[in-house]
Amino acid sequence: MRLVPSSDEDHVEIELEKVAHQIVRDVNESVVNDNYRARIDMNIALDCVSSTLLSLLSKLSTKLNHTLPAALIGNIVTNVISGRFTTLQIALAIVLNRKGLIEQLYDILVLCSYDEVLWFKPSVAAAAVSNALLRGNAHAKDSLVQLVY
Repeated sequence: MRLVPSSDEDHVEIELEKVAHQIVRDVNESVVNDNYRARIDMNIALDCVSSTLLSLLSKLSTKLNHTLPAALIGNIVTNVISGRFTTLQIALAIVLNRKGLIEQLYDILVLCSYDEVLWFKPSVAAAAVSNALLRGNAHAKDSLVQLVY
């Protein structure tokens, strides 16, 4: 039991607890995207990141105001809280495509595991089989043809 009145440190601690609780709630409420992608844009990279965390990062530095570094930090935090790899982590690992480097970056939670990368090709094939639009159109005249096999 404290006999001293509440200090500013106690108030800050309480506020940090509220912010942390909100970030965890945001992550748990976010929609998890199970689609693997080798190319993503900023919207996809930020899709799973807590808006509270993004606001906090932007208060820390203008360099973290909805930027790629903020997206990476947010994806790492999302992975730690949810226990699931994010689309950004998977995409970066797929692009790197080097087992040793992927494993080193996995150890510091920047990327997904190398095993997750190995699941990429079967996942793309399964997605193509289940979605006719992903398979492409082999009979298209005067247009770009994309096939996934």
